[in-house]
Amino acid sequence: MGNFIELLKKDLLEIKRSKKWIISIVAFVLLAIISAVSAKILPELMNMALKDTGFEFLLPSVPSIADSYLQFIANIGEMGLILIIVMSVTYLIKEKLMGTYYTLKNNNVDDSQIVLSHFISKLIMFTISYLASIIVFVSLNLILFNEYAGIRGVVSLFYIYLTIIFSLSLSLFVSSICRKKSSGYALGIVLYFILTILSGIPYIDKYNPLYCLNLANDIMMKSDYVISEYIYTLSITLIMSIVLVVSSIVFFKNKINNKK
Repeated sequence: MGNFIELLKKDLLEIKRSKKWIISIVAFVLLAIISAVSAKILPELMNMALKDTGFEFLLPSVPSIADSYLQFIANIGEMGLILIIVMSVTYLIKEKLMGTYYTLKNNNVDDSQIVLSHFISKLIMFTISYLASIIVFVSLNLILFNEYAGIRGVVSLFYIYLTIIFSLSLSLFVSSICRKKSSGYALGIVLYFILTILSGIPYIDKYNPLYCLNLANDIMMKSDYVISEYIYTLSITLIMSIVLVVSSIVFFKNKINNKK
């Protein structure tokens, strides 16, 4: 346990030194600002631009806090999750390429500890970034809309967080099976887009962790919703995230042993 704590401290220190935490926080906070501000002013700007063209703009002329949440969900689900994948998908690959893996092994650090330390350190970074974006987002909503989303907003934000956990688990898995950074980036992005497409296909969508984003949308838009569906997708997302982390440990160990 002592080795793991020291390893986790090393990974957190590496994140601090590389300034990745700054990039992550700034990116998430910017997405929060863009979401709230665009939801407030975009309909008015579009109506003004199309006023003399004869076209009718489809967005509401009087936006609500729900529009702000829908924009936030879309932005995190697209740019936010891609950022997580890009920033996380090559970590285990770099450990092997840079030779730090063998240094860690000489200090009696287990392969599973290396993988789990990477996962937890990155989860801490992205959790802090997401919390910072929530604080900014909720504050802007109070200023711009003079409204608080209540329990619906809390549940919606929670389901967004589930996709962050899953995306990080997916990145870890890709990092454990790829040997080159380029292949890691490519596979990570391809898998993200495949899952995004599958999340919009009826009947199989609820088996997809990214369907959490659809549920986050629904809870802000619908007055009635099926609780069991939310619990089911929650369970699927957590189980798949755990499976991906465990699989990452197995593949990482096998790859290292085969290399030997």
